[in-house]
Amino acid sequence: MMETQPGLGYDERDVEVLPMMFRQSVLLVVLLAGCSYATLPYKPELQPRGAKVSAATQVVGDRLRVEIETDGKSLEQAWIIKPGGVTVAPENVELPRVVTGPPPTFSIGVGGASYGRGVGVGSEVGVGMPVGSGPTRTEGNTIVWFPLAQAGPAPWQLYVKLAGVEPTQFAVGGPLPQ
Repeated sequence: MMETQPGLGYDERDVEVLPMMFRQSVLLVVLLAGCSYATLPYKPELQPRGAKVSAATQVVGDRLRVEIETDGKSLEQAWIIKPGGVTVAPENVELPRVVTGPPPTFSIGVGGASYGRGVGVGSEVGVGMPVGSGPTRTEGNTIVWFPLAQAGPAPWQLYVKLAGVEPTQFAVGGPLPQ
């Protein structure tokens, strides 16, 4: 049997629990930091209602690669808008994998129990069936390729339209925002 340390108000088991609690707290902070919203460097000044959008650019040979974080929404349109309103369409779009969540279910249950002399007995009958399909989300970022000669020099004005979200425009490829 462990004894309480004189004047300290805790026993030796508490000393063993404290490091474990500290490790669990650190793990919780790391997990929460991983769940925080990581964005690519360029984003609109005002995010569109319904999603958070960000982008990163890279010049690869004679092409402009734009990576777009869509907050799980499908990309419907992306363009480069040049001065004067001329638009440049992408020559290729690499879409991420689309995943579907589990469908909602409809369940009916019947239960009963009886208690007597400290003994409990229970029974249940249940029926469950899926209703419709679950929500779909994209898993990862969308990559959009533009011909660099048509896009012109940086910075570029990027137009993005996501499924179910109002379109947004923002500058990409220039000095990084601070």
